[in-house]
Amino acid sequence: MLDGLCQLAWFLPDISPTWIPIVGTIAGTLTALIVVALALMSKQQQRELEHALQLRRMEHERRMRELDLELARLHAGAAQRQ
Repeated sequence: MLDGLCQLAWFLPDISPTWIPIVGTIAGTLTALIVVALALMSKQQQRELEHALQLRRMEHERRMRELDLELARLHAGAAQRQ
């Protein structure tokens, strides 16, 4: 079985068969770490987008309140002129 693995690893001609499980374990661990890092980065980006959306929503609500107050002042001024 190890001979078959060594034949598959033709690009590493001087590798000892005892290194194959070690390299496989390291590669598997690195793969898992990369997947976890990508998931964490994705969650962080999602949180940042939600925060930016919340800020925009709050700014929109503030602007709408300002426009409502301005509209109320205009209606009050128009009512006083009549």
